[in-house]
Amino acid sequence: MKPNSPDRCNLIALRQATRQVTHFYETYFKSVGLRATQFGILDRLDGEKPISINELAAAMVMDAATMGRALKSLEREGYIAIGPGRDGRTRALKLTKSCAAKLKSAWAAWHKATVDFEARIGGAETSAALRESLRLVVGATMAR
Repeated sequence: MKPNSPDRCNLIALRQATRQVTHFYETYFKSVGLRATQFGILDRLDGEKPISINELAAAMVMDAATMGRALKSLEREGYIAIGPGRDGRTRALKLTKSCAAKLKSAWAAWHKATVDFEARIGGAETSAALRESLRLVVGATMAR
C-alpha cells in the first residue's frame, strides 16, 4: 500500500462515510420534508432557551456563514424564529410553535432510519461505539 493511498487516509474515509450516512438518513427524512442538517439544527434548538447563531454553529461544529445559510430555509418555512440577541450585535434563535409537529414527524423518521442503520452495521452496540469514536475525533480536532 502506498503511503498516500486512500485506504490510509482518514479524511477520505470520514468524508465517504459522512456522505453515505447523510444520504441514508435523508431518504427517511424526505417524507417529512427535511434534510439531515435541518433535523440536526431543529433537534439542537429543541428545549433550548434562545441561542445565538454563533453558539449554535459552534455546538454543531459548523462555521457561522454555513449555519446562516442553513437557517434561512428553516426561518422561511416557519420552523425557527430569529430575533434580537443578548446584545445589539447578536441574533437569537428559537423554535416556533408550528415546529412541534414537524419535529414529531422527523423523530419518527429518525427512529426508523436509526433502527435500519444499526441493523446494517451490526447492532446498537456497534452504533454506540461508532458515536463514541466520532466524539473522540471531534474532541481531538477541536482541541488544536
